[in-house]
Amino acid sequence: MAVIFRGIAFPFGKNGVTFPAPATDADLIKQDLTRLIMQARGERVMRRDVGSLALGYIFENSDVALDNQIRVDLTSVISRYEPRIVVQNIGITRNETQVIILVEFLVLSTNQLQSLSVVLGSP
Repeated sequence: MAVIFRGIAFPFGKNGVTFPAPATDADLIKQDLTRLIMQARGERVMRRDVGSLALGYIFENSDVALDNQIRVDLTSVISRYEPRIVVQNIGITRNETQVIILVEFLVLSTNQLQSLSVVLGSP
């Protein structure tokens, strides 16, 4: 299969041959999604609209309405800033100190279903 997307792996590291290590296709998309979810809206200079409100929901009371609000926000942000994928499902689970977001998505260029788990909060 041909490589469609190319970039730099984050966090920076060496893969034995090159520095920084490269990232391709689904790995690159997962890195970009993680940064998009973990970045608070208004945090990026000159692009105040980029980011999600997910970090602000960590200490809110957990209920179905809040989970739906998180899903709507993340679906909106991802569809606006990540045109390489289509979100299939966003699952949200909580414990006392964490919010775990599971994003299932379809990579449009390869037509493959992928998933990404992002943990918000302290371990």
